Amino acid sequence: MESVIKKIKEKDQKTLYLFFICSGNICRSPMAEILCEQLLQQTPLPYFDEVIVKSGAVVYHWTGSMDEYAETVLRNIYKVPQARLKQFNSCHIDRDPVRCREADFIITMEEYHVRHIPPQYRSKTFTLCELATGSVRDVDDPYGGSLAVYKETANEILNYLQLFLTKLKNEIIK
Repeated sequence: MESVIKKIKEKDQKTLYLFFICSGNICRSPMAEILCEQLLQQTPLPYFDEVIVKSGAVVYHWTGSMDEYAETVLRNIYKVPQARLKQFNSCHIDRDPVRCREADFIITMEEYHVRHIPPQYRSKTFTLCELATGSVRDVDDPYGGSLAVYKETANEILNYLQLFLTKLKNEIIK
C-alpha cells in the first residue's frame, strides 16, 4: 500500500480510484463498491477531492444487476437506496480495461483473482484482507448460499473496508 500512496503523493493526485474485483461482479465486489461509497460519504478521506469507487469481474462474464440476495442485504440491512442499487450493472474487466489502468488500487476478494489481473497492473493489486490486516485471506463467495451467508459476507467486507480506509487515511496524512 505504501508504494501506491507514495506515487499518489508524488503526482499530487487529488482523485483516488478504488476498483473492487470478484469472480462475477454480482455479489462481493458490488457489495464492496456500495458499502465503500457509504463509508466514504460518512467519513470522507482527507487529501482527496474525489474518490471513485467501481467494481468488476475477472472470471464470469455476467451482464446486468447484482445477485438478488446481495441486493436484499444492501437494501434491508445497510439501507442502500433502491435507486443506487438499480444503477449497478456488472462488468468484466475485459469489457472495460480502462478501469484497471486508471485504478490506484485494484482490490480483489480472493488471492485467486490476483492472477487474473493483467501483469502490468499487479503492483497495485491487493486482496481486501491484505489491505485491511496485512495478511492474505479470501472473502468467501456467498453465491448460492442463504440470505444469512450473504449477510455474513457483507459484514466481513464492511469490517475489512473500515480497517482499510482507516489505514489509508493514516498513510495519507503521514
